[in-house]
Amino acid sequence: MFRILAFAFVTQATAFFICEQDVIDRGFCHQQDVKIAVNINCSANMTDSLFVSVVKNRSSTDQNYNLQCRKISNELQCPGGDMKGISNAINNTLDIKFTFNNTVYAGRYLRITVFCYDRKEKDILLKPCVSGFTSSAAFYNTTTVTVRCDHLDFNYSNTPMRIKDQGGNIHGSCLKNNTCTPGCKLLSDGMHCLVPYTSGKIYQCDLDGAVYNITDIDTVLTPLPDTTTTTQRTTTVRPTGTTTRRTTVRTHGTSHKTTKSSHGSTTSLQSTGVNIMASIYVVFGLLIFFICKK
Repeated sequence: MFRILAFAFVTQATAFFICEQDVIDRGFCHQQDVKIAVNINCSANMTDSLFVSVVKNRSSTDQNYNLQCRKISNELQCPGGDMKGISNAINNTLDIKFTFNNTVYAGRYLRITVFCYDRKEKDILLKPCVSGFTSSAAFYNTTTVTVRCDHLDFNYSNTPMRIKDQGGNIHGSCLKNNTCTPGCKLLSDGMHCLVPYTSGKIYQCDLDGAVYNITDIDTVLTPLPDTTTTTQRTTTVRPTGTTTRRTTVRTHGTSHKTTKSSHGSTTSLQSTGVNIMASIYVVFGLLIFFICKK
């Protein structure tokens, strides 16, 4: 249970004071119990009333009251329902309690209207819990990053998750029914997109008004799953294959030429030796012939 808001109503004017803004900014998770404390300070002879409704946006005029409270016997009385109002006379507060349902409340506004001396109205954005986000970003190539956003309550939402940047540029979106903008794909709890890279830009995950900043980008190239095999084959095989082929061919050619050259020299020497021996035998034979004739 969370104490979220306090409203103070001072003499002759109705004023709203919101405390614990950081709790509101963190948002609410699906099925979380929420408690909003409203402090009302009006004169005893004034009629106090408080109305609570859930509206689509700040400009909405059509509204159905989820809670109606009126002062009876100096105490605000609120008929029960999905949203409850419990008066605390000691602290002079009204605790508004309900269970947060992402499908019903996320991205909408809780409108609180109070009548004291005058009418005052405040719209509170009901956001999914920021703690429900997980994200990652990595370079796909030198000009593109792949950004992934997940939220534990994504499948309870009726609106798309979006990937954008702090400048307000929307780079892609996906609905849980697998309707995605080009360059994006649906995941079980979110989405991922290929996004143009700009140095220094902070990318964001956005769901129903809850925004999560992605401050780090992995410098290691990380292709999308369906292109991983092709990228590895290109970067690994091509440089290694080229070097090996050149080395093998050059070495093999040199060795083969050396072998042929050595073999040719040996054959030439053998032929020369045979010719010399034949000449010696001829001269020796002629010498014996002349000696015998004498």
